Amino acid sequence: MITKYFLTILFVSSVYWFPLSVQAAQTGATIKVNGMVCSFCSTSIEKKFKEFSEIAEVTVDLETKNVILKYAPNKELTEAQIKETITKSGYTVVSIAYAKDGK
Repeated sequence: MITKYFLTILFVSSVYWFPLSVQAAQTGATIKVNGMVCSFCSTSIEKKFKEFSEIAEVTVDLETKNVILKYAPNKELTEAQIKETITKSGYTVVSIAYAKDGK
């Protein structure tokens, strides 16, 4: 009886301490943006994202209309934060692709 109880506790605690699947942390995001046409556009977006402590690096590519974010270690922005930053800057988010560890 004690052995069965002990094994049950051991199994339950192992599930909490050793999850079966571990999700990779996000390391950044690439945002496709409508409305960027000039260097002023790219500079304004860069400045807005650099205000976040979660952002280590921002790159804006006007040709592809992409904003590439690299997160600081163990940090990330939510989709809502990204969309709000872009829309408050006067642009439209087309899509967001997230980068994960090892990719």
